[in-house]
Order: sequence, then structure tokens, then C-alpha cells
Amino acid sequence: MGNVVMEPDGVSAVTLVPLPGSLRSGGGHDDRGGGSVPRARAGMSREGRVECLVATAGDQALSSLLGLRSGVGPGAVSVSGDDVETAAGALVDVTIRGEAVQTAVVSWKGTVPEEQ
Repeated sequence: MGNVVMEPDGVSAVTLVPLPGSLRSGGGHDDRGGGSVPRARAGMSREGRVECLVATAGDQALSSLLGLRSGVGPGAVSVSGDDVETAAGALVDVTIRGEAVQTAVVSWKGTVPEEQ
């Protein structure tokens, strides 16, 4: 199982080391509007999730992980990795779990990059 690389626009890339068995990545139909967008404008989505340990420093530090969260508006994170369907313009959500040992669940939803 490979690492997941998340590259927010204008910020250094963050490399996540998934907990074994936690990586989910795929895609599907993305109509961007619940069926109200004409089929000619519909595209393919790329989505996934990964769970990793929260570290005290480095890419998996709490501040780095929470910095990946998307605000309001279009997504601006590229997601890639050996075992990941590459996503562009992704919206990212981060959930922190646990007390003594914390894990982060990082999920994303983006689109198929233009070059694919």
C-alpha cells in the first residue's frame, strides 16, 4: 500500500501514510447538481478516504492535517499516490478520532484531471 500525496494550491504537498486496510479510492458519475446539469457537462468524479495516525511533527502533525480541510468554494487540492485514483480540484474533509492515540480520517471528492 502506497502513500497518499495531497497538494493544496499554493501550499507544500502533504504525504500521508495510510493505516493498513484504510485506503479507499475510486470514482463515479459526477453530475454537479443532482441531475439538474445537462449530461454534456457532467463529468467523472474521483473520491476516496484514508486513515492515518496523527503525529507530533511532520506531514501528519495535527496542524498539517487540519490545514488540508477545504473552505467554502471550489476545491483546490490535487490527490495522488500509487494506489489512488488521481483527483484534481478536490474538496477535503478531515475528522480526528481518539484520545491517547489519535487518528485522522481524510476524505476527498474531486474530478478526473484534464490530462486523463
